[in-house]
Amino acid sequence: GHIALCFLSLVTLKTVEKRLKDKGVKITTDRLISEVKQIGSTIIQDKSTQMMFKLPSAFTKVAAEIYEVMGVTRSTKPEPI
Repeated sequence: GHIALCFLSLVTLKTVEKRLKDKGVKITTDRLISEVKQIGSTIIQDKSTQMMFKLPSAFTKVAAEIYEVMGVTRSTKPEPI
């Protein structure tokens, strides 16, 4: 279990690094990990309706570049969950 998870994490990291390098994005492994760790959302609840929403956090230029290279889109608006 643990070794498999570590291996998958390493393969994923190296895949992202290669794609970024192929697109001309220069970023260190430490910076890549730091940028990805900062990506998050906050869960909020509308007290009148009790509905829950996901509110994306601020997004750095580097994080946006990583998403673009990986072909991932990210909403900037609250979304019901």
